[in-house]
Order: sequence, then C-alpha cells, then structure tokens
Amino acid sequence: MTFEIIKNHFMKLLNIVLVSLFIFTCQFVSSQQVSNTVNGNSVAATVYDEGRLFQKRAYVSAGYEVPAGSGNHLIFSAGFWFGGHNQNGDLKLAADLFGQGSEFYRGPFSTSND
Repeated sequence: MTFEIIKNHFMKLLNIVLVSLFIFTCQFVSSQQVSNTVNGNSVAATVYDEGRLFQKRAYVSAGYEVPAGSGNHLIFSAGFWFGGHNQNGDLKLAADLFGQGSEFYRGPFSTSND
C-alpha cells in the first residue's frame, strides 16, 4: 500500500515538473528576439524587431558599419524614443534605454484593444 502512495506522489510531482518545464520553454521560445542585418548603400545595419537598432547583442558590439565589411563602425547602438502629451496634457515617453528593458514588443497591432 505504501508503494502505491509513493507512486502517486511521484506521478503528481512528475506532472508538475513537466508542466512547469513546458511553460518555461514556451516563455523562452516566445521571448526570442529576431534581428536582421540590412545591407544597402555600402551600409550594414543590425536591426531588432523590438526597437533596438544597430547593436549586435550576442557579441555586445557595434552593428552599424560603413562601408559594409570594412570594420568601421559609426554607431554602437540606438533605439526609438516616442514622446508626447495625452488628452490630459500629461507628458508620456516610450524609449529603448540600451538594454534596461524595452517598451516595444513585436506582434500584431490592434485598434480595438483585443
């Protein structure tokens, strides 16, 4: 009888661990940042889908090279900053602050807040 109790507790623990691992894996996969290098007019610029511009995060190096392939980097990193006043006159700002969190996320845009 005690073997059945131990077996049941083990199975419950195994289920919890597997579900936790699945959730962690899904979060990790969905949080992957996508980057691309834009090449044109003798410029190679690394751009991320979450607003960061020009920094190669994997290597912590500059990602805006002029001319492309030369090793001359004009800009280390940049990001979008959007500011303005809301309907109450309050100043609002959304900015990418060099790896201190991001206020921009990839995904579909919705005007209906769904």
